Amino acid sequence: PFVFGSTHYGKPMRTPLFRYLNSKMPKYSIHGGTAVVAVESVACMATDALEASQGHNSYPVVGANMTWNELFTTLAALMNKRISLLRIPGAVFRIALWLTAVYHRIQGKQAGLNFIHLPDLLTRELFIEADLNPFTESYEEATITEAFKGTIESAELILNT
Repeated sequence: PFVFGSTHYGKPMRTPLFRYLNSKMPKYSIHGGTAVVAVESVACMATDALEASQGHNSYPVVGANMTWNELFTTLAALMNKRISLLRIPGAVFRIALWLTAVYHRIQGKQAGLNFIHLPDLLTRELFIEADLNPFTESYEEATITEAFKGTIESAELILNT
C-alpha cells in the first residue's frame, strides 16, 4: 500500500504527484488501484504486533482501497482543486513509462523503479483485505483523510518555497 501522513523532515515522496495535480496539465488515470494507509496506522499495528511477540509475522495494513481515479480526485479535492481525469489505455501508459526510462537513462538518473514492469503492477487492483490482520481492532484507526491532509501540508511547504 501507499503510506500517507505528515512528514516533518525532507521532501515527501508524493510531492511530484501534488505538483501534477496542482498544475494546469491535463490529468490522466489508468485502470487499477491500490491500498492506502495512514503512517500512524502502520506504527500502531507494528507496535501491537511486537508487544504480542508476533513481530516476526507479516500482517497487511490498510486504511482504504481506492482506484486511481478515486485517489487522484480525493487528493485534488483536499487541495481545493477540481479535476477531471482522462482514462488512458494500458498500452499508452506502458509507452509513456518506457519513454521516461529512456529519458532517465540518457540523463544518467536511476529512478529506483523498473519502468518496464511497473505498468503491469500499477494497472492491477492492488487491494488488501483488512480482516486478514488480527490487530485491526486493537488500535484507534487514523483516518486516511487526515493522513492525506498531513501529506499534502508537508508537500505544500516544499511547493511554496
